[in-house]
Amino acid sequence: MRPELDAPQYVRDRMVKYGGKNPFGKPTWRVVLCQNVFVKRGGVFHQMPTGEITQFSVGAGGRVEYTPVRADSVQSGVMEVPKYPGKGWILERWLSASLWGTREWWNAQRGDDGSPLLGPYPNEGDYWLIAGPFENLPAISDLEGAIAMYEHQQRNKPADLETFMKVAIKNEEDRIVANRLRLEKTLEEMRRSELMPVLKSTSLSAQRFRNELQKMIGDPSHFGVL
Repeated sequence: MRPELDAPQYVRDRMVKYGGKNPFGKPTWRVVLCQNVFVKRGGVFHQMPTGEITQFSVGAGGRVEYTPVRADSVQSGVMEVPKYPGKGWILERWLSASLWGTREWWNAQRGDDGSPLLGPYPNEGDYWLIAGPFENLPAISDLEGAIAMYEHQQRNKPADLETFMKVAIKNEEDRIVANRLRLEKTLEEMRRSELMPVLKSTSLSAQRFRNELQKMIGDPSHFGVL
């Protein structure tokens, strides 16, 4: 996959004419589809199931059945993963290797399994998202305006990419925690929507269900109506 070829030729030519090339002969600026940009990252990767998830169900005789959510697969090591979330057109700028932090700091970042968290060090620099994603390909004038604004900001406020990457890693950790909390909230809402009507019912089948649930929980006290 070569995301640098996503944009039409006239857009690529204009980016080179307007922004020039880096020391390695590649465009300083490029317009690509963010879903086509992948990077190598290390760690433990859990592929979770998609679609509707049901953890509690009622079987024959009112017996409650619990199905835990498990990952479809778990892989460890360095893998290619999407660099950005979402889909659409983005504007990226090339940043030299020195702006990504020192090699020592980069290689010191390790995943839970000991693999290099950030993947290989970007010896020739790498691209970073500056604007987007956009559903439609932006006009040339809009792209050039975004480039001019960015370059102006950088001239007045030099970027410290090592600090930025540390913040990015912290944000990613926060995102993972937020996703877990969101999943727990969703499962709790599912539990309430599926179980509460039964737990509040005074029917004989509902009482059998509560008795079965009591056995699963292991609570010897009376499991009354909530």
